[in-house]
Amino acid sequence: MKAVTLTILIACGASAGAVAQDSPAALPEAILMQGLPIEFPADVDSNSPAFWSGDLLHVFNSLHHPYLSEGRNLAGLDDPVGVLFRGGVSGPRWMESVIKAEDDTLYGFYHHEPVGLCGGDGKTAPQIGAARSRDDGFTWEDLGIILAAAQRSRRCATDNLYFVGGEGDFSAVRDQEGSYVYFAYSAYPASIDGQGIVFARMKWADRDRPSGRVIKWRAGEWTAPGLTGRGIPAPAFAAKVSWHEAGTDAFWGPSLHWNTHLQKYVMLMTRTADSSFNNSGIYIAYADRLEDPRAWSTPRLLIEGGAWYPQVMGLQRGRGTDTLAGQYARFFMGGRSDFLICFEPPASSGAAAAARQHRLD
Repeated sequence: MKAVTLTILIACGASAGAVAQDSPAALPEAILMQGLPIEFPADVDSNSPAFWSGDLLHVFNSLHHPYLSEGRNLAGLDDPVGVLFRGGVSGPRWMESVIKAEDDTLYGFYHHEPVGLCGGDGKTAPQIGAARSRDDGFTWEDLGIILAAAQRSRRCATDNLYFVGGEGDFSAVRDQEGSYVYFAYSAYPASIDGQGIVFARMKWADRDRPSGRVIKWRAGEWTAPGLTGRGIPAPAFAAKVSWHEAGTDAFWGPSLHWNTHLQKYVMLMTRTADSSFNNSGIYIAYADRLEDPRAWSTPRLLIEGGAWYPQVMGLQRGRGTDTLAGQYARFFMGGRSDFLICFEPPASSGAAAAARQHRLD
């Protein structure tokens, strides 16, 4: 990961100078405050999903394979243990999102990178799969690939450092109504028309048989099949310069959470400066609902530069995760958190004193 230099912000809502984004009056504010450093216990090369079981927080970190740690809080996670997959794809998998059902069954969604594409030059075209666990995430039954781009959308003659196409680098969240799982993922097809951050969704009722039941957003409707590749999905945040050109300008690597303080969905994402995935900045956007990807606000700069895979971890004991946070959360990049992030509604007076006093459990 790249070295990161950030301006330290000491209080939530203390002054206009403390706002880490160029935020219109109608949008919330996201403010960074220095905190004691926390690092995840395993290597990180993706979003790191989390869930609670009893009074223990469980966190997955992935680099080619998921590792699971548990502890009473983010600062007290134990040594990571590699999880076990039964069946499914061959090759590396990154666990990017997990959702816990009412019966405590875990549903996980992973980024997979098939090997041997384009003459074996090491480049790949990612795809997204699903899995199920009944033992708190230590073993997983693979439920198959659920999101994949058509082979014809690959571009082997590419400047992209890693990808010839594909769909991955994502996060998933269950909507507040409990009806759907929504996926925000990064799309790298040959045509720039389909590149950027794209949305798909699946009925929660289909979670045990998800393959073939995920639908992508296209032409203002949920109409594009998740697997067949018919039609070009419509990016919510489209690339400005193609992923297959040296001067790439595109958003990727989204992380989604529901913010209980704002009563909004929040998305963090990276903006690349080139086809080697060097960062130009970390951006943030907001939405009141997920059923229409056009409802997202225009992404606003949170910090310049930064590292891959920005995400939050909520601090509410027994509830806070990567997909649920309140006014205060930990802000992570590349598996490390040096900052708290505070969310304030538009025109809020802030909570500077509370920000100074806030500590992890």
